[in-house]
Amino acid sequence: MGWAFTADVRQKLTIQAMLNHAIVGEAIADIHRADLAAVGMGDGNCGFKIDFYQEIDPLYLPFIVVKISGGDVELPRASLSGYADYFTALYQKFPVTARHRSVFGGLWTDRIDALPMMRDRIDIGVLDSAQIPALSAFIQSGYAIVDAGPVRVSAAKSEAAAKRNASMPGRVKTPDLTEAVGGLLRSGPVLDLLKPILEGLPIALSSHVIEGSDEGFRQPSAMEALRSPGECVSIVVSLDDKPFELDIVRDSHLFSEFSAQSQSRWTHPSSAVAIDVALKESGLVDRHTVSPGSAAIVGPGLIHRVRTEPETMAVRVHCIPSRVAPLDRILDGALKETQLESGARVWR
Repeated sequence: MGWAFTADVRQKLTIQAMLNHAIVGEAIADIHRADLAAVGMGDGNCGFKIDFYQEIDPLYLPFIVVKISGGDVELPRASLSGYADYFTALYQKFPVTARHRSVFGGLWTDRIDALPMMRDRIDIGVLDSAQIPALSAFIQSGYAIVDAGPVRVSAAKSEAAAKRNASMPGRVKTPDLTEAVGGLLRSGPVLDLLKPILEGLPIALSSHVIEGSDEGFRQPSAMEALRSPGECVSIVVSLDDKPFELDIVRDSHLFSEFSAQSQSRWTHPSSAVAIDVALKESGLVDRHTVSPGSAAIVGPGLIHRVRTEPETMAVRVHCIPSRVAPLDRILDGALKETQLESGARVWR
């Protein structure tokens, strides 16, 4: 369906639909369109609806060309026209067709064929076979726990942290996270896993302290406004000599994207959307204790929460690939980027 109008031709235009240079349907553009009449397209009688001469497989809809009879110029079409039907038909006919788990695309580890892709990358020398255990765990479970070594924090306090600490006598002091984030992104095991996941070096967009509890169940892709929500990971590590608890909604990185209210859990900041999807999928919660010196690397689509004991702290570092330039940070003069000797970058 569509419309075609010209003020230079008195007779109505004939519109043809073509597939592989063969006419598969045609119609006269003479259907009344009040919206077009209102904006001056003659009397508005210039709409058309083409019925195909034979059944057309939806897989071919994106490749149908619509043009005016006697000419070679294609009529423009909406960018999504036909593609929703195309992918619906494709996945119905070929359920194992490779695809990302969200409409936003993202990390190769979030594709449904990620494990075969990993094996292929090892065969051609892109990945080291020593990375198989951690990468396999990340692909299959949506997260991995790796050795991070001791995480040191600077004794220096920011002005905001100093005020906060002064108002809470007896509480654990809030550290400057610069040294902790830098230490994480220098850690061999952490960096060795991040580089193949992100297909490059990481950029640490933000970090914050978790004390006693987290904000509830949520997922990394919705923690910040990102241009590419499917391309991010969260790293969580203890700042004390004590473990923290990681509650995982089992296999939630495989769950459907949309809630019952048609909201995408990948972008909606409300944790209620993620919970709604988890309940719809009858998700089960697995609880893990992550020891000091270990880091949990959580993929973009995993629904989880972090809990610490009272008066103990963990830090969450939110990372994206270095190829995804954070233009908002670059334009914000109040923020500064630091490049580490490892090549990773930190914004603060």
